[in-house]
This record gives sequence, C-alpha cells and structure tokens, in this order.
Amino acid sequence: MKIAHIKDNGKTKTCRVLMLDELVQLLCEKKSKDLINDMRYELKYARKGEQAFCVQKIPQIIPAATYRKVKGVIQQTGYNGVVQLEVNDLAGEHEARMVKQTVADLPQTLLAFTGSSGRSVKIWVRFQRPDGSLPDTRRDMELFHAHAYRQAYRIYQPMLSFPIEMKEPVIDRACRFTFDAEPFYSPQAQPLVLQQPLEMPAELSYKEAVTSEPEPMKRMLPGYSSHHTLSLLFDNALSDALKGQNSGEEEEEFKALLVRLGTN
Repeated sequence: MKIAHIKDNGKTKTCRVLMLDELVQLLCEKKSKDLINDMRYELKYARKGEQAFCVQKIPQIIPAATYRKVKGVIQQTGYNGVVQLEVNDLAGEHEARMVKQTVADLPQTLLAFTGSSGRSVKIWVRFQRPDGSLPDTRRDMELFHAHAYRQAYRIYQPMLSFPIEMKEPVIDRACRFTFDAEPFYSPQAQPLVLQQPLEMPAELSYKEAVTSEPEPMKRMLPGYSSHHTLSLLFDNALSDALKGQNSGEEEEEFKALLVRLGTN
C-alpha cells in the first residue's frame, strides 16, 4: 500500500510516495523525534487558535489516496480505501496509549499511532468491495469513502471511552507526520467489506460513549501532578501579561496587569 507524504514550506510543495511499511518505520525513528518534541513543547504554551511555529515544518501524510507531482501540480493517482478516525483532546500520552491498546483488539485495525500533538490518536482502517476491488472513478471513491467512514465510526466509537471527532469524510484528509515509539501496526488486518454505494449517506445519528469527565486535566492518572501543570499554565499567562510592562510603572498600573493576567 502506498501513502502520500507531502511537504509544504509555504513556497514549494513536494510529494513523496511511501510504502506503508516504510511509513511505520519512519514513525518510530528518532530522526524526527526532536522536531516533534519541539512542536509539542510549543503547543503547551500556545494560546487557543494560535499555531505553533514548528507545525509548518512537519510534513503531512494522506492515508486514503496516493498522489504525484506533475508539472508543479499535485494530482491524485490512486485510492487505498483507508479511513482515518481521530480521537482528539486527550490528556496526554497515557490516554493515547489506552486508545491504542483498545483498538488493537479489533482485527480490522490496520494502524494506530499518537498524533503530532501528543494528545491524539489516529486510527487507520482499510475497506474494500466484496470482490476485493476499490472504486476507480472520483465520484465512486467519494461515495465509497463517505459510507466507509460512517461504518468505521459505528464500529469503533462504542469501544472507546473517548469521543471520536467527526470529520468531513473527504479523500484528501491529511494528518501531520509524527513520532511514536510504539505504534500499533497490523499488516494482516482484515479489510472491512462495503458494497459500492450509489448515493451519499444520510446524516449520521449516534449516541456518543464519552468519558464521564470532559476536562483532560481532571482525567490525569494518579502520580501526574496537576499542580505542576497548572503552575506552568499560570507562568505562561503571567509572562504574556508582563509583555509591554515597564519596571518603573506606578502602582496604579498593577490593576491593568491583573486584568491582562485574568484574561489570559
């Protein structure tokens, strides 16, 4: 199976084709570990809505289809039938490990790995038609992929204590390259079988099986210091509030500082 590996520095975009075995090997290598760790560190201190500077340096991978660059334009060349499910907003690596261990029990799980943020898990599931084929026209691919995504969601969500974030099931859905020393990978995973749909699926109705505590910080395992985490968050907020403050400001300016701190 071939996977698209795309780099975009804002000026030029390059496309590389990786075999799935090769991609999994790269996920485990320490070569990208420092870059990913730098990004994860930046994300801890980034305000909501801000993008860490390192994020743009991280390549993207597209599981559902293969691409190539022709005369400067990246074009789709094939379809893999791979659906990506995303479990986001986890408290940390310990919850990511729980998700990977859970989905490893299903024989259909092809790959599960911790996302580049360190607080998510990407789950890859492969689909095919009853005769083992895959659609070869763009329209058939879109119909097939939309139904496959919803079928994968219905199978995996009841198993998990954390919600799968619903995404638009587009073929070119990408995720950032990452580092995961212990991804779950099963080359012999059984593809799920799906008849070729003739129309887009109706709106999905479902009952989420979510964790009883929605706040990630309150789900921290025993031994993890929430006090330390809160201290880091406070230091970051205080640092932002102090920007632009002059050491010689009068005492009445202290109220303005507190307002900025409270806002942060």
